[in-house]
Amino acid sequence: MAKIIIGIHGLGNKPNPEILKNWWIKSIREGLTVSGYDIEILPFTMVYWADILHPKPESLDITDEDDPLFISEPYLPSPKEQPEKPDPESLSRKLFKYIEEQLDKIFLREDMTLNFNKVTDSIIHNYFKDLEVYYSGENTEKNDPNSIARIKIRERLLHVLKKYREDDILLLCHSMGSIISYDVLINNSTECNVNTMVTIGSPLGIPIIVSRIFAERKALQVPPNISEKWINISDPEDLVAMDHTLEDDFAVNQNNLKIQDMLVYNDYAVEQKRNPHKIYGYLRTPEMAQIIHTFLTEKTGFAKHYQNFKDKIINIWWKTTNLGSSE
Repeated sequence: MAKIIIGIHGLGNKPNPEILKNWWIKSIREGLTVSGYDIEILPFTMVYWADILHPKPESLDITDEDDPLFISEPYLPSPKEQPEKPDPESLSRKLFKYIEEQLDKIFLREDMTLNFNKVTDSIIHNYFKDLEVYYSGENTEKNDPNSIARIKIRERLLHVLKKYREDDILLLCHSMGSIISYDVLINNSTECNVNTMVTIGSPLGIPIIVSRIFAERKALQVPPNISEKWINISDPEDLVAMDHTLEDDFAVNQNNLKIQDMLVYNDYAVEQKRNPHKIYGYLRTPEMAQIIHTFLTEKTGFAKHYQNFKDKIINIWWKTTNLGSSE
């Protein structure tokens, strides 16, 4: 069984697919190298959906910073002069929990519907326009009922997941990509499966999104077609990932699999201005490097079960022979 890493990007317009894929790979390799992991072959493919909502991609040829297609935050290597990194685990999880509970009280009723619909709709409209189109059922092409943006975006991911359904999949989902991935997995549990899903800077836990999911599914649960792990990583200063602890929001699946929340430090910066939500910084964190290295090197499927069985037999044999030699 082969292994494949699938990446799906987040909100907003992007460079063309080739550039974006190359920048993701550079970021991943940077993190692996710094962490001392020697991975010669990196099996990676990109699910690109920005063109569905943004017909013209951002371009390196544009130098006018006021042009909407100017790339203001390209891939950049990790800054040589790093500020003193805060210890993410030292930040109070109780504080996070308190903030999340207060947000839920303000925005969510007991039946998981939204309070202040006009306010929350305004937030989505002003700050998450791609998400607004995604949830509105808006068509990307006039007079074409088959061009609903949400359906077209989901089909992009589903097509790739089905293509690699016989392989072990590590699904890396950034920002809005985590919403798309959750929707595709939970609604297509018999058509696709993944070994490990990593949500990165995810807005899945904020009340606006929780209400949307609950309205469609009437439950918040880990998809049944995630077989090994769902890891949720976020920088404490990432404002898109307002809720940094998804474990307490999503019930375990039938395999008793629960979300593992992980706080990291995203070092992406342009001219010393840090963006803790940027994917390139997330992909090169030591935590992400360890996740990717573990996925690519550990045995899975039949090989994993065979190795476990072999280890048990060897252990029994060792105990038996040692007991026998001591008599």
